[in-house]
Amino acid sequence: MTDGTPWKGIEAVLFDLDHTLVEYRRTSGELLAASFEACDLEPLFPVGAYYERFDDLREEHDSIEALRAACFAELAAERGHDPDLGRQVAAAYSEMRDQTNVAFVDGARTVLVYAGEEVPAKPAIAPFERALDRLDAEPESTIHVGDSLSSDVAGANAAGLRSVWLADTDNPTGADGAAEHAPAHRINAIDELLPLLGVE
Repeated sequence: MTDGTPWKGIEAVLFDLDHTLVEYRRTSGELLAASFEACDLEPLFPVGAYYERFDDLREEHDSIEALRAACFAELAAERGHDPDLGRQVAAAYSEMRDQTNVAFVDGARTVLVYAGEEVPAKPAIAPFERALDRLDAEPESTIHVGDSLSSDVAGANAAGLRSVWLADTDNPTGADGAAEHAPAHRINAIDELLPLLGVE
């Protein structure tokens, strides 16, 4: 990791969105419970199982909807339920997920939020390549800030970007992959990024 000296030659900064810049006002657990209710089902699996399985299936699907459907179907089947029930719950979850019902994390209003179309989930390098292309930026002059070692840091490292890990989050996947994926720098709050970029 760096010693805190500002990095030179940075032309672009990419950000993970969930748990890095914003938090959903409706948690995943609340949304999952509402999805079971919408399908007139008792809970088929706990939200913790969803978090754990999400990472296992991440690289097999090109969209979050397909990933979630496969995840819910597997979790339902493992507990003796028809996997189609899991897919129904996933569809209800997607329908009720409000991407605008969010609140900024502390310090996030000082940065720009950039959103794009669905691409393969990180740590695939496609999201990074798309952002670099649209910003006309080079990997070596770009940093990526995110809260997950296994997706944000691993993906940014693989794409040749400098990675910054936001480590002050309770995101259940935030502290995974510590041995395998080392960030170029660690920050504990989003506003710690500014001194790293030489901004006072």
